[in-house]
Amino acid sequence: MKKTDCFSNYWRGVHERLDETIELLKTEKELPLRRLTIVSTTSCNLKCSYCNVIKRLDEKVLSKEKVLSVIDEARVLGLNRVHLTGGECTLVPWLCDVISYLNSYGIDTTMTTNGTAGRAEEIVKAGIGQIHLSLDTYRRELNDKLTGTAGAYDKAIDFAGKLSSLHRREKFSFYIHCVINRHNFIHLPGHIDFILSNLHVDGVYPMPVKKQPELIMTQKDIETYHTQILPEIKTVLSKYYDDAEENEVYRTVSKIFGDNKEDWQSYGMGNFPLSMRYPCYLSLQELTVGADGKVYDCLLAYYDGVKPSGDLSSESLEKIFREKKLSVDNIPLYPECETGCNTFMGQFNRIASAGLTALC
Repeated sequence: MKKTDCFSNYWRGVHERLDETIELLKTEKELPLRRLTIVSTTSCNLKCSYCNVIKRLDEKVLSKEKVLSVIDEARVLGLNRVHLTGGECTLVPWLCDVISYLNSYGIDTTMTTNGTAGRAEEIVKAGIGQIHLSLDTYRRELNDKLTGTAGAYDKAIDFAGKLSSLHRREKFSFYIHCVINRHNFIHLPGHIDFILSNLHVDGVYPMPVKKQPELIMTQKDIETYHTQILPEIKTVLSKYYDDAEENEVYRTVSKIFGDNKEDWQSYGMGNFPLSMRYPCYLSLQELTVGADGKVYDCLLAYYDGVKPSGDLSSESLEKIFREKKLSVDNIPLYPECETGCNTFMGQFNRIASAGLTALC
């Protein structure tokens, strides 16, 4: 029997928030804070060549007390999802205490990890809702080169194996993320095949690297990707799914550089095109708390060094959130963002823009 397509679960919360955003903006009602991203630490045990956090920030760690305080403030504002990231969040000692705390209030908790610090059983037992494991290629030598750390591949695979086993009997979602660049994109069909044949996962989620000129794919690379790699991926997926082309994995990999050559060219200059064309409706119901206590409208704004919206050392989370521009006619654009969201997140803004236009 072939696999069912569970990957759409990843986007379910996004689609629900999209509908809510359009409805509340249309009726000029106050928007709730639905998603909070917590950058637990800027510390990491890897040295990934594409990481733009470690190169920019001094090492910082949020305290458990601060995190719990922020969560309590956010709950009053309508919080229903928290994403824990870093740096590498498994290096933070309070990680599982916070997951348990969120779980006790029924708040969906997700996290991104490189898996090399372990703690799989502990994290699942604490009540995690989704785990996103970073694994850029199934080729050991190349993976260790991209992560800048010998032995990183073996540790990540061990973590993935434990999660896969736990996933067969515990209720949580498990996705593999891979950052696509000019060194590993040619191996993506084999990577997807390796994951689906060896691990019990809900899906594979590739996204292209940003900013680093030495890693960004050239126009020739992107042409090769569309003419050679995508057909190979479709063939691989047909081994596991009845509806390969309609499968969410295929739809993701076929859109990561946009819909047309204009998009590809924009990507080749280091930009994700859709997010540079539309106002940022996506950020209206979320905030990101950096490891230094500063607050940003979203995680990408944090990564790209956009000016923070506020600072928890002098302002409350509620005050920072309520001072966002919420008028339909004044949704913020972020020219400071150097790269913008990935293509699928950019689709949120495209659909919201079209939906609000149609309702006006």
